[in-house]
Amino acid sequence: MAKQSHKDKLFENVFQATRETVEVLREHFLIDITSKVFGDANDGYNEKSKEFFRASHAWVELNELYEYAINGEIAGSQYDTENYSDRSFIVTNGEAIVEFLTSNQSQLSQEWQDLFWMADGRFGLDGGEDISLTKLALLGKVDLRTVRNAVSAGQLVTVTKDKMFEHDTAFVENASARRWLLGRKGFKPTPLINTERELIGEVSTPTGFATFLVSQRQQIETDLTADDIAKRTVNHPSVDQAAISELESGVFALHLETVFPIADFYQVSRKDMLNCVMRVFFSEEYKMLTAPSNSI
Repeated sequence: MAKQSHKDKLFENVFQATRETVEVLREHFLIDITSKVFGDANDGYNEKSKEFFRASHAWVELNELYEYAINGEIAGSQYDTENYSDRSFIVTNGEAIVEFLTSNQSQLSQEWQDLFWMADGRFGLDGGEDISLTKLALLGKVDLRTVRNAVSAGQLVTVTKDKMFEHDTAFVENASARRWLLGRKGFKPTPLINTERELIGEVSTPTGFATFLVSQRQQIETDLTADDIAKRTVNHPSVDQAAISELESGVFALHLETVFPIADFYQVSRKDMLNCVMRVFFSEEYKMLTAPSNSI
């Protein structure tokens, strides 16, 4: 017998929890939806029932939650995942199903709650938000103590916030978290979608920034030889190939003095690049600079 994958084990857990929930509805509410959820289950809950359930909308939602949380995968989603805000449906709809199936009657695995926290943390990071220590540990596939040790060692920059519905009050700053995760073998960054890239003046998230830079570089290099591409560098000692890789992963951990050479490298207006970097990575400072003087 082939070894069950991690997702297959979680499917079995959801299948069993759904069975128990359907049984409660039938026994105590006299509502029988067995055939709608599992097909013809007169012969018991078998592989045929599982295949029927696997095609259900509920499992499609949970499968998308799993893929986004673990692999950052959004391609093929039923939602318009090129629009960052629409990705929230992957998180919220998955959470709703997890909460519904979690009761005294149906014991849904804690792993599903962890998957929700991972997806929610990833969504926040992709949008430029800071992340709780707990969610960062889950995304990095390490225990919480490892993250706290990284904070103590100065590898992660923290900020203190009051966050409703979350136990953590210490949060890791977005760029610091993204940079740290790139060094974790267990973490898979959210793939970039280049089909309809934003103009630089429309970029509003770290993921959008990364997508723009990658697309811009590829466009520049289209007609260049391999030798010419290898010779291209940013005219600043702080911006080496590793720094470029971080920039194209949505991480800006450089001094502002590097922005103009970076703009030159990607052949965009220096002013537009500075506005974009400030807007995405220094949002509070940007709001103050662009606010009317009488409102500060």
